[in-house]
Amino acid sequence: MFKTRLLSGILLLAVAYLTIMCGGYVLFFTLLGISLIGMQELFKAMGIHKEGMNSLEIAGYASAIVYYAGIYFGFEKFGMLTLIISLVLLMFVYVFSYP
Repeated sequence: MFKTRLLSGILLLAVAYLTIMCGGYVLFFTLLGISLIGMQELFKAMGIHKEGMNSLEIAGYASAIVYYAGIYFGFEKFGMLTLIISLVLLMFVYVFSYP
């Protein structure tokens, strides 16, 4: 068990180093993928993900993609506005979809 974790840690460290050294689009899309995978794991751990996708998951993924799209297209001045609208959307969906 320890050997497996050690080898996977070394491999992930090498991938992270190469990704950071490449920078640009490689780093951007890697971080986007890591963010979406992290959200998926969070949704599973919190019991939000049952079978299929529900509206809260869709709103979360859409918020992350919109945020990264704003960064990609250079809308730095709208970053905080995008974040606030995304949080309002998430709260809206959470309130109205709660059983």
